[in-house]
Amino acid sequence: MTQDFEFPGMVGASACYNSDMNIDCQRAVNFMPERVESPSRKADYILRPTPGYVLEKNFEKPIRGIYKASRGFGQDVVMQSLVVCAGSELWQKSGSGDWQMLGHVGDGVGMVSICDDSVAMLVCDGAFAWRIPFDKPAIQRLRPGHDIFIEPHSCAAVGSYTIVCGREMDVNSKESAKFYVNEPLDNSKFAALDYFTADSFSGEVKAVASACGLLWLLGADGAEAWQVTGNSNMPLVRVGGMFFSGCGLLGPHSFASGGDSLFWLGQGSKGNGIAYLAVAGMAPKRVSTIPIEEEWQSYKDLANAYASQYASGGHSFYLLSFPQSRKTWVFDTETGLWHERQSGPAGKRTMWEPAILQAVRQDTFGANPDGRIFKLAPPQAGEDGAPVLRRRTTPAVDTKERRARHNCLSISMQSGTGEVKLMLRFSDDNGYTWGATRTLKLGSVGQYARLAQFRMLGTARRRVYELDVSDPVGVAIVRAAIAMDIMGVRS
Repeated sequence: MTQDFEFPGMVGASACYNSDMNIDCQRAVNFMPERVESPSRKADYILRPTPGYVLEKNFEKPIRGIYKASRGFGQDVVMQSLVVCAGSELWQKSGSGDWQMLGHVGDGVGMVSICDDSVAMLVCDGAFAWRIPFDKPAIQRLRPGHDIFIEPHSCAAVGSYTIVCGREMDVNSKESAKFYVNEPLDNSKFAALDYFTADSFSGEVKAVASACGLLWLLGADGAEAWQVTGNSNMPLVRVGGMFFSGCGLLGPHSFASGGDSLFWLGQGSKGNGIAYLAVAGMAPKRVSTIPIEEEWQSYKDLANAYASQYASGGHSFYLLSFPQSRKTWVFDTETGLWHERQSGPAGKRTMWEPAILQAVRQDTFGANPDGRIFKLAPPQAGEDGAPVLRRRTTPAVDTKERRARHNCLSISMQSGTGEVKLMLRFSDDNGYTWGATRTLKLGSVGQYARLAQFRMLGTARRRVYELDVSDPVGVAIVRAAIAMDIMGVRS
């Protein structure tokens, strides 16, 4: 007898596949799970489409850094401005929306670290540091051996202080366990003796970061937090109990601060390729799962990962992009779940094009290392006008290992911005092999709630469904049900 069964797996909480597909083969690509908070909800989660994006500017030079400055430069009195380092050029997007070149920094090779103390911005490239005052934006290089005594590769501002770390300036040019601090609101000089040393881990300080009102030191095998004291003789002290071993920083650019939290891709005695999240006053928490970590460890470019953060619609997202492996993974702190983002057509998938994100005022911008800057837009914007391939691969339908005849799969969807083309295929061996694709067109402009139904789907014991949506429209998967005849014999 045919019965209707709710299929929460179509919109379920888990959004990442397991390394063993017999355990779990589900994925969410360009779909993100969102918790339904209504007390009258019919499902715990829905799948929302990830944002679209439009091209803002193509610098045609490698993007080395993207940064939210605390204010505009010169006569631009806007609060917060977008700064981009493209090749050796430093650019600002002014309050009027125009792009203005501020000058040149370095040789145009390698990523840079940028921070500011509201008086001047500092740019470090691993060899030199450049200072750009906001009032009179003329770029000044700090003189090695006079204004600065390391080759700085990372900088951060905490309160009125700027902190830098890098390699020692000697013939051996060793990575240093020291980090230097300036006089308040004066990042034009870092005196030779104005340095501190990490307490809880040995070896180099790979990066410094500002998060939760604290200075974080990220080493190769540990992390620790320091705070500003207000005492000019001892401006920084380590926070008691805020030192953590075995969870150091893997790549120099694989960390991101969200203001009240810090995220990084870790390495150390606890293992390599583990994502950590530290929230105000709390110890770093492992937020990656074992299957995701196994996937990452198959990548050859773990140390070259980019991390970034942005907030939207009540969610705070941390992104990890792996350029050579062409993958982008996203952690949603609101749900505690991961999803994938990709760009390009089927068969030519690559990492999400806005790979390094920076929110400025009401907009969020994303930089691709190839020189393009994008602005995030509603899902219907697509990939700069091109369709987005969104994919949901479900877990196996639970029939208690009994064979079942799948008479009809019904999927409740929300769109309303245009006709949607759905493509469904299924697997009866946990996703190892797939049958032919079925297509269905659904809805039109103004039809917000639609029901897609696929009929006569055959019999299976462990059925996995995969749904693709490739039109540039905002499609949410709300609910799903299956009409099945469950047979009495396990086979």
